Amino acid sequence: IALNLAAELNTIVVAHGNSLRALIKYLEQVADHEITQLEIGHDEAHCYTFDAKQRLISKEIRRAV
Repeated sequence: IALNLAAELNTIVVAHGNSLRALIKYLEQVADHEITQLEIGHDEAHCYTFDAKQRLISKEIRRAV
């Protein structure tokens, strides 16, 4: 993922809920006691924007129509 971001490529990650929670915990620096409460819907896409140093700039949750 980091190599794609460095090359300014859009990247999609598809995974099981617990794997996605781990990634979200890392990206958003979510506390251990909070991450267990995070629900990720089947119709949700979490879209992140990063700067040139791969720091998180923004997040948008998009839902299927």
